[in-house]
Amino acid sequence: MTLPNKGIRIFNCAIDLFVIAIIYSAISNLVYVPFNPSVALYICMFFYYWLFESFNGRTIGKLITNTRVVDVDNVKPAIGRILWRSILRLNPFDWMSYLFGIGYGAHDKLSRTKLISIKNNQIPWIKHLSILLSLAWLHLPLLPFSLVTKPA
Repeated sequence: MTLPNKGIRIFNCAIDLFVIAIIYSAISNLVYVPFNPSVALYICMFFYYWLFESFNGRTIGKLITNTRVVDVDNVKPAIGRILWRSILRLNPFDWMSYLFGIGYGAHDKLSRTKLISIKNNQIPWIKHLSILLSLAWLHLPLLPFSLVTKPA
């Protein structure tokens, strides 16, 4: 088990933010959000990371890049540890911790978790990417409607 480089972590983040944007857009098209859209986006981001990492230690981005979240003992973290990790991600300055670290973010250090690369013995990542892109393609017609503000 090796630590992934910063490029893999950035790729994970980009994929996850893309998926979060799709989920947020779909939810905001289906229901009226009675508070600030930024708050709703952070709530969506929190639940995305918490639920995916709690169940299998992997978000969609981590699934594509064959990485997984483990605790410092290289075992699946407890739900409480993932909860703390997900809360720490909400810090708007969390991304800056990667500029000065050696591959660990603040949410990794403070929650005592880490991201590891796993062997490529699953479905090739290109299949996951094609599924993600096909889901995004189906959602594209709804994106212009999510940019329209809802009446109060």
